Amino acid sequence: VVRRMTVSSPRTIRLLLLGDGNTGKSSLVAALLEDNAAPAKPLYAELRIPESVTLNGASCTLVDTSLRVQGEAEIESEIKKADIICIMYAVDDTLSFLHIASNWIPLIRRVLQSDGDSNSVPVIIAGNKLDARQGAGEHDVSSLIEAFEEIDTCLECSVLANINISELLYFAQRAVIHPRAALYDTRTHNLKPAAEAALRRIFYLCDRDNDGILNDDELQAFQKLCFNGVLSPEELRGVKEVVRVSTDSGVRGNGITCSGFFFLHRNFIERQRLETTWIALRRYGYGDDLTLARAYSRPALAAGFTELSPAGETFLKGLFARFAGGDNGVLADDTLAQMLAPCPHSFWPDLIPIAPASKLAPMTLPQFLLLWQAMAFEDAARTMETLAYLGFGVLPDAPLLSASAAITVHSATGTRLARSVFGVGVFGPPGSGKSTLVQTVASEGLYLRNAETGRCSVISAMPFQNHRIVLVMREYGGTPADAALLHNRAACARACDVVLLVYDAADAGSFDAAVDLCAGADRYLNLVVVASKTDQPQHPQDALEGPDAFCARRGLPPPVDGARRADVLRACCDLALRPKTAEPSSRMEVGTAVMYMGLLAAVVGLSLYAYQKVSRPKS
Repeated sequence: VVRRMTVSSPRTIRLLLLGDGNTGKSSLVAALLEDNAAPAKPLYAELRIPESVTLNGASCTLVDTSLRVQGEAEIESEIKKADIICIMYAVDDTLSFLHIASNWIPLIRRVLQSDGDSNSVPVIIAGNKLDARQGAGEHDVSSLIEAFEEIDTCLECSVLANINISELLYFAQRAVIHPRAALYDTRTHNLKPAAEAALRRIFYLCDRDNDGILNDDELQAFQKLCFNGVLSPEELRGVKEVVRVSTDSGVRGNGITCSGFFFLHRNFIERQRLETTWIALRRYGYGDDLTLARAYSRPALAAGFTELSPAGETFLKGLFARFAGGDNGVLADDTLAQMLAPCPHSFWPDLIPIAPASKLAPMTLPQFLLLWQAMAFEDAARTMETLAYLGFGVLPDAPLLSASAAITVHSATGTRLARSVFGVGVFGPPGSGKSTLVQTVASEGLYLRNAETGRCSVISAMPFQNHRIVLVMREYGGTPADAALLHNRAACARACDVVLLVYDAADAGSFDAAVDLCAGADRYLNLVVVASKTDQPQHPQDALEGPDAFCARRGLPPPVDGARRADVLRACCDLALRPKTAEPSSRMEVGTAVMYMGLLAAVVGLSLYAYQKVSRPKS
C-alpha cells in the first residue's frame, strides 16, 4: 500500500486567556458570543470559533479564566492544557502590565516546568481598552519580548471599539500553526540550530548538481514544490539582489549559497511571514519540533521480513547516480560523506569493510544496493529514517510519500518465493574455519566487520532459478550466547533463514563439537553442514554419527565443501527458498518408525497365530 501523507499544522487550538481582573478577558468572550462588548461578569466560559473563520481551517476554542471564580489549581490545570496563552492587561492600568513579568509569566513557567514541558507554549500579550487610554503613554513591550522568549507577539486592542480583535485571534492561531519560537531566537536575532539543520537539509536536497549553490532552475524547482508556482525572471533577480546586498557570502556566481538561503528565511521570519518558512519545512516532512514527522520517517510496519521495495531501490539508484556521476561510476570517500550529510545521526551501519577493500569507498552501484538491502533486512526502522533524511518521498506535484513505501514486508507465514533477501547464520566451534568460509563467500560481495561487536558479515548476491537472491551472512562464535540463539526458535527464525554448521574436516573432534552446539535444535533448523579445511589431510570424525549419516538421517543435503563458494551459496539459496518442513521427525526418522512399527505388528501377528494354533483342541 502506497501511503501519501501531509505533515500538517494542528487541527485544534486551545487559547487560554489570563490576566488581572478587569482587563477585558470576559468581555472579549462575551463580545464574540453575543456580538456585544459591554462589561461582563466573569464568565469562565469556553467559546468554540468555527473553522470557517479561523486560520488554516483549524478549530479554535477560547477559554476564559478568573481568579475570583476559580482557584489557582484550576487555572494551573488550564495552563497545562493550553496550546497558546494570551495575557491581557489594560493600557490604562500600569499595574496590570507590570504583573505580566512579575506574576503571570513566572506562573506559566512554573506550571510547565513542573509538567516537564518548559516554555513550550507560546504567549501573546494583548493590551486592551485602547479606547480608554486618554493620553497615557505606551508600555515598554520590547523589554518583555527581550526578557521572555516565549512571547510571540504583542499588540494593543479594544474589545469595546472592536479594534484589532480579529488580529488578536489571528496572531494567537498563527503562533500555534506557524510557531516562531522553534525557528528564531529573539535575543540573538538568529535562526536556532534546529531550524538551520532543517533548512540545510532542504538546501542539500534542492542542490541537485552538488555545487553548493542553488541556481535558477533549482530555485524554481523549490518554489514549485513548496508553493505551486514559479518566480518571474524579474522576481528571481530581485531575490538574489536582496541577498547579495544584505550578506557577505549569500550569493556566489549566479546562485544562492546555504548562508543566503538561511538569510532569506530569517528575513521571512523577521517580516512576520513565518508561514513561508513553515510551508517549506512541512513540505519536506518536518513537524513542529523540527524533527521529521514520525508518520513520514518511522511509520509502523507489519511484522515480517523486510527488504527494499522497487520504489526504494529506484530512489537509491537515482541517489547513487547523482553523487557518482552515473550508474557506472563509483562513490569515493568524499562523495559518500557528502551524500550522508543530511543525516543528523550516524545512521550508516557501524561497519568496517575488511575485504576486498579496507574502506567502504570507492563503491560501485551493485555494492551500494547490497549494503542497503542488508540494512533494510536487519533494521527497517533505521533504513526508513535514513532514506527520509536523504529525501525519499519528496516528489514534485504529489503529496509527501511515507518512507514505508521504500520497504516491502513479507509475512513470516507467506511463501518464501516472494522474498529476495535471506539471513544466513554461520555457526561452528572455535577454530572450525568460520571466518575462512565467510572470506571465501565474500570474494565477490561486501565483507564487513561491526565496529561494536566485532562480528563479521558478508553480503552477497547471485542468480538462482530465475531469482536474484541476496544473502546476508553473519558469523557467530562458538560462545554459549551464540548457541543460545540456535535454541531460541523464534529469534533464530528471524535472524537466520539458513544455518551453516561448520566443522573442521582435519580435526577428528570438530564435528562432534559442532553437533553439540545445535543439539536438540537441529530438528527444526534449516541446516547446511559445511566441511572446512578440506585441502588439509582429513581425519575420520570421532562422533557417534558422522556428517554424512547426520545429514541423511535428518533429510538434509549432503555436507558441502566450504572451499567451493558456488556450492555453498547454491545450498543456501536452495534451502532458503524451500525450507525444511519436517518437524521433530524427519523423513528418515518417519520411515524408520514405520519400519519398526511394521516389524512389531508382524511379530505380534505371528505370536497370536502361534498361540491360537497351540491352544486349539485336537479333533
